[in-house]
Amino acid sequence: MKAWPQKKLAALKSWVFYSWKYFYIFLLDKLRLSAMELNMDEMLSAGERVLNGGLEDEEQPAAVNGTDSELPLPPVETPHQGRESILMSELGKEGMDVLAGLIRSEPVVNCDKAAAEDGADGKSNAESHSLTINEFTEEQLYCELLYQTHHPLGNDVSDANQGQIFDFLKTAFRIDDKKHEEKKNEAKIKDKPDVKLNLEIIEVRDLKSSETSGTSAVYYLKNQPDNKAESDVQHDKKIPVWNEKGSLPISDKENDALIVEIWKYAEEVPNASPSSNKTVKDKIGTLKNMAKGLVLNSKNADRKCSGIAEILIKDIPSGAMDEWIPLKKEQKKARGEVHVLLSLGTSRDVQVGCKEHRRLVRVLVRSELENRAKAPFTWDGRLSDTAEQVLTQHRAHASLDESHVQLARWAGFCDQHEETPFNFHVLEAMLKKLTTTQDGAHRTFANHEAKVFWDANRNLLPTCLKFIRFLFKMSNSYGNAMEAQLSSMLRILAILIEIKPPEDIDMFPSYKYTWLKTDHGHNSKLKRKVLDAIKHSAREWIEERFAKIEFGEEEKEDNPQCWAILSKYKDGGVAKRKIKVQEIANPKALLSCYNNEIPGLKECVLSSSFHDEQFKCLDIQYSKVVLQVFDNKVNQVVRPLVLSICNSLKKYDPKDKEPDPQNKSTDLVCLYFTLKNFNEFEDTYFHGEKVKCSDFHNWFARGVSQWLDITLLKAMNMIKAAVELDQLEPLDDVKFSSSAVDVLGIFDMLEKDLRALKWPDEKDEFPLMAKLVKSITACTKHYADQIRQKVVKVTDLPGDYEIQLCTAINNIEHILVEGLEPLMKKLNVEALFMTLTKIRSHIPECHKGLKVLSRVVDAAENADQKMMEIVQEVSEKILKVVRENQSLSPTRFMSPISPINIHLGVLKRQLSKHNYHRAITFIWESIVELIKQIVDTTHMEDKPPGFYKNLKKSLEFFESAFSRESLAFKNGELLEATKTILETLSKNSIDPVHKFYLERLVVQGKVDDYDKRGQINVLLQFQEKSLKIEILNVRNLRTRSKEGDCSPYVRIDLIPKQNFPDSNKKLKTKIQKRSLKNCATFEEYFEIAMADGSENMENALVHLVVKDYNRFGHNMVIGETLVRFDKINRDYANKAFADVPQMELPLIDLVDVPQDLVRIKKSKTCDTVTDLDTIATNESTGTLN
Repeated sequence: MKAWPQKKLAALKSWVFYSWKYFYIFLLDKLRLSAMELNMDEMLSAGERVLNGGLEDEEQPAAVNGTDSELPLPPVETPHQGRESILMSELGKEGMDVLAGLIRSEPVVNCDKAAAEDGADGKSNAESHSLTINEFTEEQLYCELLYQTHHPLGNDVSDANQGQIFDFLKTAFRIDDKKHEEKKNEAKIKDKPDVKLNLEIIEVRDLKSSETSGTSAVYYLKNQPDNKAESDVQHDKKIPVWNEKGSLPISDKENDALIVEIWKYAEEVPNASPSSNKTVKDKIGTLKNMAKGLVLNSKNADRKCSGIAEILIKDIPSGAMDEWIPLKKEQKKARGEVHVLLSLGTSRDVQVGCKEHRRLVRVLVRSELENRAKAPFTWDGRLSDTAEQVLTQHRAHASLDESHVQLARWAGFCDQHEETPFNFHVLEAMLKKLTTTQDGAHRTFANHEAKVFWDANRNLLPTCLKFIRFLFKMSNSYGNAMEAQLSSMLRILAILIEIKPPEDIDMFPSYKYTWLKTDHGHNSKLKRKVLDAIKHSAREWIEERFAKIEFGEEEKEDNPQCWAILSKYKDGGVAKRKIKVQEIANPKALLSCYNNEIPGLKECVLSSSFHDEQFKCLDIQYSKVVLQVFDNKVNQVVRPLVLSICNSLKKYDPKDKEPDPQNKSTDLVCLYFTLKNFNEFEDTYFHGEKVKCSDFHNWFARGVSQWLDITLLKAMNMIKAAVELDQLEPLDDVKFSSSAVDVLGIFDMLEKDLRALKWPDEKDEFPLMAKLVKSITACTKHYADQIRQKVVKVTDLPGDYEIQLCTAINNIEHILVEGLEPLMKKLNVEALFMTLTKIRSHIPECHKGLKVLSRVVDAAENADQKMMEIVQEVSEKILKVVRENQSLSPTRFMSPISPINIHLGVLKRQLSKHNYHRAITFIWESIVELIKQIVDTTHMEDKPPGFYKNLKKSLEFFESAFSRESLAFKNGELLEATKTILETLSKNSIDPVHKFYLERLVVQGKVDDYDKRGQINVLLQFQEKSLKIEILNVRNLRTRSKEGDCSPYVRIDLIPKQNFPDSNKKLKTKIQKRSLKNCATFEEYFEIAMADGSENMENALVHLVVKDYNRFGHNMVIGETLVRFDKINRDYANKAFADVPQMELPLIDLVDVPQDLVRIKKSKTCDTVTDLDTIATNESTGTLN
């Protein structure tokens, strides 16, 4: 070996000097020798010189080649900082290994370069048979195992069971006898292997208490006392723990023994590194081992031996030995125990041994499964004792630690599991142990270990995914054993998902997953593959289930086309082209089949939810994934079938006796409800998330619409039958009969049918809502018509039918009050209409909404009309009694037993309160009209006042009787007019028109400025049997002209006219055209002749009317005013007319003279009728005479 460079040697001498000077660590002498020429004695002598007096100044390390060292020395103030790192950087790893070997007085070889050096220097005889790491065959492995059997390690292999092992290997590797003997002889002649003892000093306990500053363990072989090694110094006084590994070469297995000495230090010995869990390879390269080697051989070290443990090499088994060995010292009692882990091994390459061990495990597992012939997933993973001995020997010869063995067993078991699956519990326990460290963390694999680990996983995963694939098919024979297998397999996958595989490994090669369809690529994540496997499993199951749809033997023969088309649905051909319903021989049978099959999918998902808890470790809801597959399949198969059948439905015609003879629409609705239940079940999993079947209702739009039309036809037939069976006899405790109850049940059925649809979209629900409203309103009209026809039939029969008529009225009212109105509120038609007007364009939806609401109004009005017709028919009996008594004597009506009172009592008992009020209101109005009609027909017959007094008393009696029922008489004006006429006729009044104008005069006196139509100024004077009138002007006229101008003139009349013949002449002023500011000046004079004494007539009036002239139309009245004769000042009768004071009179609205008063006037007087008619006509039309 070549000498060290001068630079590295100078750095070594510098570190040794400063380490001794500050008592931190021992140093090497300043000898300028190469590392290979340096020996232990020289190092000790140098150390002794430093301990005795230190180095002289001239002995300090000099510069290399006459120059200063390029490496700066550590500062004196901080001698403990950076020593080890500086030395490592200067010497390098190779130099550190050499230095540690010199200190321990044993040759140290770099383990990383062992294989290369062995190849350069030549192999030993013991290792000449070893396999290369790159490649080997089972035959070579077989030869290696034969060699290991000839040269076993440990005390648990005897000559007796060697033959058993040979036979076992021959069978396991399938080697014939001839070849076996040949290979056996070749292995026998090879040299024995170089054996070494691998040990780990773990801890010590129960040490005898004494004052100490640290504890260390020294170990060596009894026959090699100079080859010693010492552990780190632990400062824990009670239980020192090291966990340090090492190895010692063994030359005599039969007689040698391991010696472990426990030493205690009186003074604290510092450690160069706080870590106490290093391997031997690491320890021999650290600076502290160099210092401890010096301390170990130093005569001045202040320490003492606490106890010695000894174990014979021949007592160590082939496997690892983990024991507590008692500590002894001379003849004293036990001084505690030391915990060691021992195993025998050789110097073979570990990687080659790992590869061999993996191949060996696979061969042995294969042999075990072949010999026991176990069913899949049943083998518990236990190998025979002979197989375990073979594995133990191979582990010892290959010097494999526990992690190597676990990885090799995992790889071997996974490789064989692909061919013959066995119990997943075995793999689960193995994987947990392999991937978990002692402290519970995930193990980190080296690069070559990761490749082995994931290659094994790649062989295992196809079996796992196939297990998931056939999970549905195994459900029939699924038991506790399979449940446990599934749980273990999923836990294995959960562990693998948490570990990220190397990117260069294809975990899912396509040739192993030809059955698995995926959209995510073959190199996708494991969890995605698990989801794909679940979907594939569910997809295979449902396709097989749909393929087993049967119609029965007869239909199989009769409908071959149906089976042919059904195969298209099963194979997914329906998604490629549109299937016409004509191609299907029996679509009704298909609808029925799917209607029966789809509920089974729900049951299947519920049963599969049993696996949800098992798949929870993968964060997968198994049943939800299955349900998603079912949803896609139902959409793929059922949707085109439904659309085709809906498009083929014949348009509904109410005239058809059988609009749907095959009940297609009924079957469609049954399938609709089945899919609705299926979709509601999906919502429990997807929580509103949109799936394929979410819009299933749109498939049935046309079919559901026609089904509602057919339902309406059936409902109307049911109503007709219910009315025919009804005898119009009230039910117990109610006032309506059986048909009303039946119709409400039909309404409820219609409403429940629509509610059951649960149409999700308000926009699409509105047409169905409108159709339901149409059905209910049509049923309401139909029922009212049927009841009306029933009443006609009843009234044609002889006898008393009053109770039946009342029941009919109550039936219709019950349908309106308890049926139509509440149902409209329950359906919330108005709110739905308002919602639509907000979310859609207003105009079309408003038209639709108004049309729907108008149907409700029409139905209510029609029913009300029919009800009023029956009410009138009931009321005719009472009116008939009234008509029979033309004199209407009140005494005939006041008796309690009178026919009217009897009939009214029946109505009150049988009718509802509302209908009773309607009936008596109609009767009351009819009586008023009858009395009015009597007055109109008798006023020309010159009836005496007593006749009208009886009519008046009868009217008052009826008014008093009906007013007790709190009726609101609609035609109040007719009643008041009738009462007024009777009052007049009963008193023999002369001129009711005159009385009317007197009442108008009273109104004129109460009018305020706001109601005035203007003012008129006049001069009035009685003089010499005449009345002089001068119209001066009009002001502040209120006209209807937009321009604000008018053409007024004034007309003059005297009331009563029959007493003033001259006033019948047309007295009027000239027309003042285009008068501005609504003012006009006339200054026109009139003089009316008066009869003797007529100026003193009581209540005589001057009537002035102001009109606006219209050349092309009617003259419009602006206002009128009245002046009593007694208001004209008589003091100016003999004075000049110019001295008469002006009178300013208000103009008020003109009110027409009632025609009834005019007719009374005609009948009671012999005056000219023409004048009165003229007055009435002029006053009403405002025309210019």
